[in-house]
Order: sequence, then C-alpha cells, then structure tokens
Amino acid sequence: MDIFITPAQCPAEMREDSSEVVKYNFTDFPVYARVGYLSHYPGMRAASHWHNDVEFIVVLNGQMGYFINGEEYLLQKGQGIFVNADQLHYGHDVDGADCEFLCFLLLPSLLGNSHRLLASCIHPVLTNAGPGVLLDPSVPWQLSVLDWLRSIFSLCCSQEDGFELGILGLFSSIWQQLYLHLSSIERSCSAQTLQQLQELRHMVGYIQSHYAEKITLSQIAASGHVCRSSCCKTFRGLLHKTPFAFLMDYRLERSMELLCTTTFSVTEIAYMCGFSNTSYYIRMFSRAFGHTPARYRALRFPE
Repeated sequence: MDIFITPAQCPAEMREDSSEVVKYNFTDFPVYARVGYLSHYPGMRAASHWHNDVEFIVVLNGQMGYFINGEEYLLQKGQGIFVNADQLHYGHDVDGADCEFLCFLLLPSLLGNSHRLLASCIHPVLTNAGPGVLLDPSVPWQLSVLDWLRSIFSLCCSQEDGFELGILGLFSSIWQQLYLHLSSIERSCSAQTLQQLQELRHMVGYIQSHYAEKITLSQIAASGHVCRSSCCKTFRGLLHKTPFAFLMDYRLERSMELLCTTTFSVTEIAYMCGFSNTSYYIRMFSRAFGHTPARYRALRFPE
C-alpha cells in the first residue's frame, strides 16, 4: 500500500452538506494516515474544507501555517495540531517554504457507539474542545499524543497482524488525553464570525460541487445568501483570497489528482476541471506547480 501520496488518492467526493468524503487507507476501516507536502498543492495552500473526522497534523520538516474557522496557528517542526470534526480548515506555507507533514483523519465512531461512552467521553470533546488545539512536545500529555500518532502511522505502514487493534488502542489513548484536558474548555466566537463561517461553508461547498462548470461571482454569492461584495469580503477576510482565486486553486488541485490517478489526456482533464481551453490550463498549472501538466505526470510516473 502506497501511503506517500498527496493530496488525495482521487478527486474529492462531497456529501449533501458539502463536507468532504474522506478516502481512507483501507476500504473497510476508517483511518487515514499519510505523508504530505505543501508543495503538492497550488500555491502551497490546501483548499479549505471540512469533514466528520477529527484531524491531526504532525510537522516532520519545515513549518506550516494552519487556518481553522478564522484562527491562524503556526506549526513548527515537531509540533502538531488537533482539528475537531466539522471545522473549516486548511494548511498553507510560511514564507514560501515547503513543509513535510503527517496527516491523520479518524472517525470518532471508531471509539465505540455505546450511549454512555458517547455522552460521557466523546460528545464533550466534539462540542467543548474548540475548533483546534496546537500540540507541543514541551507539554507532557501533548508529547504523548504526538508519539502515539507516529505509532499509528507505523502500524498503517506495517499492517502487521492485529494492527487494527493497535490503532484503536492508540486512538483511545489519544482521545482520553483530549477528554481529560480539553472537554471542559468552552470556546466561543462572535455571532458575526459564526454567520460568516456559515456563509463561507455554503459558498465553498458550491464551488467544490460545481468547479467543472462555468461559475459566476453572482452564483457563488447567491449560494451563501449574500451580495457579491459581502462574498468577496468574507473570502478575503477568512481565506485570504478572492472567490475566483479559490476556484482556480481548487480546479488545479482536482486536475493534479486526475493527472496522478487516471489516464485522461491533458486536454480532457482541462475541460473536466472547468478550464475553457487547454493552453490556459497549462499556463496556470505551470505557474502553480513549476511544471506543465504533462511534465508533472511524467515526474510522478517515470517510464
């Protein structure tokens, strides 16, 4: 199994609420554990997204900026971050430098579905722990969490007999620490920010569902039930880019995945991802990744 592949195994699928359908390492075991590089994303910035899983990042080399619901975090080598379920988030570069990291996505339902467990241990973390928490190795319990995450990655690599039980045990230990240290810390943000985040979710979801089509600013704004100027203000304020810059980056990211996972021609991929002509797609791809689409595919899959 190849777990050194980014940003995803195949083009993203979306649920009705526009949350991401995660492509796990295993078809029948909801665990995602992979190595990632920011240089594999357009402009070294992942597309903003959310999902039902909790997410953990561990920085192996370099540093990473991380956005969660309008808050910015800086992750240094050796540090990590916990991202709660259903939070709008993405990672990005710091000063144009690449970053190597481990990314984990784990469904809380892996921990069990008994009423007592859900009510006493799982829901308190999901509802009270806040959108995200920086994990620093100088804090003993956070160091343990970072070490356990690395062990989960090793188990996914080895797939030794009974590795699933090992992962469940480590995830339970991680969750216990989150519960003990975070479940009673209630965090809140302003009503205005909550409203903007809700609008942004709808607009990002619209783009992710319709990126292959011709999209206008009016359509994006209408999906969030806001005017065009408010749409632009929300994108710039929370994602630090315009709606069309987000659309372009998302189209490029999807096209990169198709280059890596299909045999479609460059022209076919260009039109599948919403580009009106191939030459424009090649120019924008080269600007984002430093290679033409054909060269990028050749480098990933040398003959």
